[in-house]
Amino acid sequence: MNQDHLKAPSLAPGLKATHFQTGQATEVTGDGPAGPDAATEEFLRAVTYGFYGPKPNAERMATKTQHFVADGLRATVVKPDPAPTGPEAEYGLGENFPVGTFATFFGSYNAGKDVKADASIDPFLPVVMCTDATVNPGYRRRGILRYMMTEAMLHGLENGCALAALTATEATIYQRFGYGVASRQHRIKVNTGPGFQINTEEYGRVVAADPAKIGDLADKIFATFHRNNPGSITRPADYRDRITGNYPKRDGTSKADALRAAIHISPDGEVDAYTVYEMVQKNSGFPDSILIHDLVYNDVQAYLELWKFLGSLDLITSATWGSAPVRDPLTMAMANPRDYQIKEQFDLTWVRVLDVPQAMAGRGYGADGACTLEISDNTKITEGAWELQVKDLQGTATKVESINPEQPVLRMEAHVLASLYSGDVDLRTLLAAGTVTAAGKVDKETLDRLNAMFRLHRRPYSVTYF
Repeated sequence: MNQDHLKAPSLAPGLKATHFQTGQATEVTGDGPAGPDAATEEFLRAVTYGFYGPKPNAERMATKTQHFVADGLRATVVKPDPAPTGPEAEYGLGENFPVGTFATFFGSYNAGKDVKADASIDPFLPVVMCTDATVNPGYRRRGILRYMMTEAMLHGLENGCALAALTATEATIYQRFGYGVASRQHRIKVNTGPGFQINTEEYGRVVAADPAKIGDLADKIFATFHRNNPGSITRPADYRDRITGNYPKRDGTSKADALRAAIHISPDGEVDAYTVYEMVQKNSGFPDSILIHDLVYNDVQAYLELWKFLGSLDLITSATWGSAPVRDPLTMAMANPRDYQIKEQFDLTWVRVLDVPQAMAGRGYGADGACTLEISDNTKITEGAWELQVKDLQGTATKVESINPEQPVLRMEAHVLASLYSGDVDLRTLLAAGTVTAAGKVDKETLDRLNAMFRLHRRPYSVTYF
């Protein structure tokens, strides 16, 4: 995609941005992994401050740096230039303390091609994953976030990415940069104990496992999940340490002793699902509930068998999980559906289309069809009219200077394109909401066909937070 006309906006006067690959110090002290180099430590401290964490200790910084390097994390810091003077210099956070941070690394996004219909299909598209965005409150409204966001998207384009993605701590920030919700989750509480029952036949068996031993197994199970599920995105390197108990908590203590795990073994002897959880003690005495940290499965029957195991734990009366699918088969399998409580629905992954032809070619479709997408994009990355043809479920998008009056036209902003693209919401809903408007040769039959065309073979679902 030609991007000669694109550039990041300027920072306000008195600010300077620096980009660098995160790295470890050349000198190692102690027995653990090497700590961060000076620039990475500065970045890490600023990110932790921006997300209201306590000052990271040496072990936590060394572990995080190890993950940064494994992910190939590229950091951006914005600093005052020249350095602050007066009271800010005397009482502030330090002469070199960044006032803005951002980071990117590359991964893959499952764009919804049906691999079960054709095992030879590659469902993945390259994505630039954006994280660690912070802006010091004293430096807001000086173009820092807009600069960092736009520069990161252009960095992704330069490196061949069809999409950009992030997980958002706030839902009102990122639409103006062209991001739309791509996947959602439910935080659930399931009442367990003696009355808990799932009405399915026994399938394989579930056994307790040692979290410290399941790292390779978890990677393998997630790889299959990632391939099978639209909306899934690469997991960063820290996930393995988090589920095996090797990731130090903010207070420097280890979570290893608190974690428990279970695996499902299918009738043919393959492990196809796992969960990692923690006992929660609300009052004195024995724990009475569990908190599920991770649960990944590649077979619905295996998923339900894990729940049978969790629901049978002695003295445990409830289980809480923050990553349940929106359409959860557990609700219909339980003898008492009222024991399944949805506490919250929230957006997890947000995506942004960067390269329209590449993105549309790599997406899955539910039917053939054709339309023109007329996109408004204040960053100009996807601005313009794009003729989309889907034939034999393969999409081709071409930028056009004039719109074919014989084709239906769908007008939308870039963030709406992202949600339509991801499959999080269907075309009819967007039309009803007024965020997509139709023009040209449009009738009910045409809209039905286009709605079917954009429908994925299953709802997007991700279990990756980054």
